[in-house]
Amino acid sequence: MENKMRSYITNGTTDTLFICRGGTIDSPSLIKEYRRDRFIIPGYFFSAALLKYKVKGQGNWQYKAIGFWFKHEDNQKQSLKPYVVSIAKLEQLTGIDFFCNLPDNIEKNVENKTPEQLERIWNIQ
Repeated sequence: MENKMRSYITNGTTDTLFICRGGTIDSPSLIKEYRRDRFIIPGYFFSAALLKYKVKGQGNWQYKAIGFWFKHEDNQKQSLKPYVVSIAKLEQLTGIDFFCNLPDNIEKNVENKTPEQLERIWNIQ
């Protein structure tokens, strides 16, 4: 996932790539384990990305966002497709309002794409 995100900042049309990542430790149902040293092991990890970019030949800024939801387990899968979720779904799962500083029309647009739309928009294989 990190390599995929890095590929977006090398194309010359990107202004900013915001990434928010974390683990689920605030709800007992989302915790994998409590260790004796009181360290909490998250049951899931998440990532939310927002890209601000320009399409070549057009002057307006565009935005796109994608969410990932990973179960904390040994995973050797090469594809990111099973983990793609909308930002709206990620907000439901985490209780976090990720891109609340965007204008409402942009926020609504980028947060409510289906996983299939996100795979196409972000070229997720």
